[in-house]
Amino acid sequence: MRGSLDENGKCCCCGHQLVSVDIDDAETEKFAQSLAGLAMEREAKANFSEFQDWLEQHADYEAIVDGANIGLYVQNFVEGGFSIPHVVQLKFLRSLMLL
Repeated sequence: MRGSLDENGKCCCCGHQLVSVDIDDAETEKFAQSLAGLAMEREAKANFSEFQDWLEQHADYEAIVDGANIGLYVQNFVEGGFSIPHVVQLKFLRSLMLL
């Protein structure tokens, strides 16, 4: 089942209000280590380690965008079809990143 949130964080399906959870730096680090551990279990360990090394060298980024998942977003059509407007939008976004 899919749902959505309104601008105030309220679920449009069940009416539940999401709350913001603030965690301190130690909790953030523990969470990050936990996610890294899960990634190491599920992905090729060498590839994830290389990615972690790259992140350390490029620490000035605020966000990393997973292009493969963005490219696949809303692309699960019958018989492998895809959305041409979505592909055009991705091409435009990529051109902005190259500037």
